[in-house]
This record gives sequence, structure tokens and C-alpha cells, in this order.
Amino acid sequence: MLTYAVFGGQTCENVLTSACDTCDILASGMQLTFLLNSNKFSGFTASEWEAKVFINTIKSFNYAVGNDYHTALDGPLEGQTYNQALIDEVHALQEQYPDAI
Repeated sequence: MLTYAVFGGQTCENVLTSACDTCDILASGMQLTFLLNSNKFSGFTASEWEAKVFINTIKSFNYAVGNDYHTALDGPLEGQTYNQALIDEVHALQEQYPDAI
């Protein structure tokens, strides 16, 4: 994971007691990069996975936290439904830790 690929609000989660301490980053967003073999099979499979799994998961998470950002199931996701299991998990965590999300 690239530490500096974090975007949005960013603070230290822990208290730094010396100049040598590391900051555990608490951020409102993060970007992930997946590296795949580039060939005919993986290109098609990666595109399908990205649309049906990765983007759907991101949109489902955004929908669950209620931030109204990037939640529409349009384009290649048209006709799909949100990942309800993920939404239920996020809501359960929000109830358990109301200040976390």
C-alpha cells in the first residue's frame, strides 16, 4: 500500500510522543491500485471484475455511509443492486462505533 495515496481529511490516529514516532493515519478516503498481467484474458476479466465487484463495492459502501458521493448504479452497473451484506455490516459498525464513520 502506498502511504501517501490517502486523500480526503487526514489526521494522526495516535498521539506522537517523540519525533521518531510514526503516525497511524486516519483518513476519510484511500486509493488502491491493483496490478494485473496485461493480456487478452486478464484485460476482459479485470474489466468485468472492476465493474461488477470493485465499483459496486465502493458505491455500496458510499451508499451505506450516506455521503451521497458516487452512489448511482449507472453505466456498466445499470441493473445491478447494492451489496446489501456490506451495507448491513457498515450499519452494524456505525451502531457499535457511532463516531467512527
